[in-house]
Amino acid sequence: MGANQSDTAEAQEALTDAEIAAQGALATGVKLFSYVQEGTNGAWKQMSGSARPRFRDANEDSGKKAKDWYLEIEAGDIDARVDNKQMNYIGDSAATRVTFNSRQKIFGEELGERLFTRMEGHAPMEVDNEKEVYRTPERTHKRETVLDVDSDEEEGVPINSILVGAGDNNFVQRGSRFSVMRNQARGGLEDAHIQFTLTPSRMGGGSGGGSSTPLNARGTPSRGTPLRGSAASAPMPASTSKFTPGKMLLAQNERRMNLLEADNKNVVHHADIETQRIVSTWNFQKDGVDVPITDIATDSKSAQMEDNSTFLGLDSNRLCRWDLRTSAGVVSSSPVVDYVSGKDFARGTNFTCMATSGDGFVAVGSKDGKVRLYSNKSLTKANSAIPGLGAPITAIDVTYDGKWVLATTDSYLMVIKTTFDTDKGTPSIGLKPEDVVRTGSKPFTKAKFTWITESGQTERLIAVGAGNCTVIWNFQQIKLGTNEAMSFGGMPTNMNYSLSQAKTDDVVDSSFLHSRFADADGERTPLAVATAHTLYTVD
Repeated sequence: MGANQSDTAEAQEALTDAEIAAQGALATGVKLFSYVQEGTNGAWKQMSGSARPRFRDANEDSGKKAKDWYLEIEAGDIDARVDNKQMNYIGDSAATRVTFNSRQKIFGEELGERLFTRMEGHAPMEVDNEKEVYRTPERTHKRETVLDVDSDEEEGVPINSILVGAGDNNFVQRGSRFSVMRNQARGGLEDAHIQFTLTPSRMGGGSGGGSSTPLNARGTPSRGTPLRGSAASAPMPASTSKFTPGKMLLAQNERRMNLLEADNKNVVHHADIETQRIVSTWNFQKDGVDVPITDIATDSKSAQMEDNSTFLGLDSNRLCRWDLRTSAGVVSSSPVVDYVSGKDFARGTNFTCMATSGDGFVAVGSKDGKVRLYSNKSLTKANSAIPGLGAPITAIDVTYDGKWVLATTDSYLMVIKTTFDTDKGTPSIGLKPEDVVRTGSKPFTKAKFTWITESGQTERLIAVGAGNCTVIWNFQQIKLGTNEAMSFGGMPTNMNYSLSQAKTDDVVDSSFLHSRFADADGERTPLAVATAHTLYTVD
């Protein structure tokens, strides 16, 4: 299969069995369905009641040793290469069916119980209620509230991200401009009608443009001054130059913000939120040599709520800790941020993203799909390395207790148990093929757990953006291993999720609000969802 050799190696034995099993279908017949998109919805329609699937090796007559499997079904004019990236193959135990893509269309086969067992290697799940095969399940649409975000000076500029706070304030980012959204006691957000722009001093940026009223930690106007010990630069005339931060972190009791610059990976900007301006800019250097940093993360899940000056930095072959203060405990007046610890790894690690747990355990994703786990005491050697399925990891999250890691790829999520005391395998979660069509086959955005910062609490949900929809899974079900389906290669796949109503624009970011803003029994956990021009809350 050329570039898909690894897929073939994993599936070859199963496919050989499936080819034999498919011959049994000649006598029993297989119902073939096609998924037809109808507006924002769709329906399964039967194409044949006696489809006859078979597998063929395209290399059979070529003399090549490598197998190149194709699935053929004459009734649907199907000739699909057995490649999970293209087929999006799902075996559903509860419905005794398999679904897959072919030529940008979605097909499904209803199998008899015996044939399903032979093809899938396990028996269908027993269900108490009579099921209607290939009925598109109803969606549980959660309540959504649309918020108007002030954008008088940035009309038409799309939203880039949401920066969620555990205090009173959250920040909606449009380029270098931020709108403040107030957390509500029982969940939800309220527009504070406060905006500010952060512009680096070298761009002429004391306070930049925007609101001239300082903002205190409660999101109300104040006569704020730079915090004690800050390396504040003198105010300079405002400039029309703008920059879009590549990554942002709230810090020091959420009164400060650290910002990476997308176009210059060697610097970090430090902003005072109370006075709404960048007060310091430092270079990343080690032993006098500039160090490029592409991602930053807090030392722990709750670090942004503490008076902590350290943070983690990452690039493709480096994981390290930085400190904005000197060893004497004062804010550095040097133009170089203090390198505390870390390691430059051999070429080939290809790190892409990282996240931390409540006690500072670090999970790092990479381009080859591998997840590495580091302790909070040492960043020089991974405690363990968990292989992936080959797809690059684009985002990562960790539970507060550090026992579970959530890795995002474009087409599926991996839920990894870090204690390795289960033989159930690493479950993946993704969309049914018909919902891949509904969401325009768009890649997943950053998946996240519900956000908690105290021991004794547990994460309840997982959320991710997919095209113009939001997808939510029950994390408790995933932990219990109640999976009804298997994906390509036998990976357990949880297909029980809630898919939101389609929005006008694609989802660009989503984050759960802090657990303190959930309802009293913890059953209602608000989620902030941003599209290019609209902010929603979902509960």
